Amino acid sequence: MEHLSSQAAPVVETRSGKVRGQVSDGVEIWLGVPYGAATGELGPFAEVGTAPAWDGTLDCGSLPAVFTQPQSRLAAVMGPAIDAYPQSDQAFTVNVFVPPNAQGLPVLVFVHGGGFSSGGGTRWYDGSTLARDGNIVVVTVNYRLGIWGNLYAPDAPSNNTVRDVLAALRWVASNISAFGGDAANVTLSGQSAGALLTRLLTLCTEAKGLFKRAIMLSCPGRLGAASDDIGDATRHVMQILGVSDVAALAREPSARILEAVTTATRERTVPGSVAPIFRPYADGVLLHDWMDDLDTAAGHAHCNEIMVGFTREEFTSFLWQQAESINHAPDSVLAWYRNTHGADATLRYRQAALHRTGATPYTQWVDALSEEIFGLPAMEIASSYAGHGQAFAYRFDLQTRQPNLYAPHCLELPFFFGNLADWFDAPMLEGFSRDELQPLASRFSASVTNFVRTGKPGLGEWHAFSDTAPFLMSFD
Repeated sequence: MEHLSSQAAPVVETRSGKVRGQVSDGVEIWLGVPYGAATGELGPFAEVGTAPAWDGTLDCGSLPAVFTQPQSRLAAVMGPAIDAYPQSDQAFTVNVFVPPNAQGLPVLVFVHGGGFSSGGGTRWYDGSTLARDGNIVVVTVNYRLGIWGNLYAPDAPSNNTVRDVLAALRWVASNISAFGGDAANVTLSGQSAGALLTRLLTLCTEAKGLFKRAIMLSCPGRLGAASDDIGDATRHVMQILGVSDVAALAREPSARILEAVTTATRERTVPGSVAPIFRPYADGVLLHDWMDDLDTAAGHAHCNEIMVGFTREEFTSFLWQQAESINHAPDSVLAWYRNTHGADATLRYRQAALHRTGATPYTQWVDALSEEIFGLPAMEIASSYAGHGQAFAYRFDLQTRQPNLYAPHCLELPFFFGNLADWFDAPMLEGFSRDELQPLASRFSASVTNFVRTGKPGLGEWHAFSDTAPFLMSFD
């Protein structure tokens, strides 16, 4: 938990104006620093521009807004922290965490997850510990979500989510030296949807030179979409709302738009899928149709120093509260196997039972989904990027004390940031004491800051990944 200091509030001058932060436990913190804005007839659907200048000094010491969003589908795992944050359709901001006496330090930029539907720069991603213990500058980024971030229409910009993170990276390039960071030594990182954005930005020519390394936590391997699919979803929502163009959509209240997206999602989602109906798509400008061909994509990447990993049982986060009903009526499991594996369904189902003692239909489903959507793609990403540079791969194996939750999606986040105290109300950590978890948090977060500084995790037993030696570091 933070302890605010009586030390004078730090003031830094950015390209748009002066910002005043706060000091907590020796770390200088700025919350809600503007990096952009979306204006004009399309309002919150317009392409992000630079943040308008302001007079005087902007107070960046209070709770920042997050972008408009519904309740997270992972609240039962992560807890309710985000509920305390105000929502806005203009939350184009970053949070900056700076250790004492910073000058020319490496920079870690973090992009949150949330299925392109929820999330933001909340206390979950407080970078104070990473900044102080690792002697780096940490920046966390808000970006537009849902239909605001990823609609496709002829009268609107494409891939607003990608454009937003690009704008934040350009802000870092132009301003981070004033905070004590080195704009030439930036590592881009993200978890889940943020990890996918990170991977896609390694392929985006507009991002070349804005970062030199990448960290991808729980990156879903192939969630990109075709513009036609996103266009269909966009028209579906507009039809529900009775509007015919994006300018009219922009005039609709946010609550109505969220309700329409929820209805469209319910009608369009495939069982067993985590793919949101609004997500990045190939537009031929920022993203291309080869982006999900991992071998081809790695050959196009401008960044080839990566760290990539996953949790052992990623998919339990989405199904753990349904475990008993799945076991009592496993038809949905068998239907997924038939739909996914066709004639091999029975064989694959039996093979999944070998993953653990006492396998059940529930574990046979989550083990298969975890491997196919997160585990195998992480290994493929490590392999493909290692062929052009250097990759380090890990698996987070710590088992929670919640029945049926095991090592779920999002579990590595408190350990990545080393901020266990900020996760005091997370169900996934219930039953643990901080003293039990602190050694693992210190070890994992140290490997992160080592990688940011040097391109290597700095743990002697953690070897680089290669096809001949596909080393996977275990954290438990």
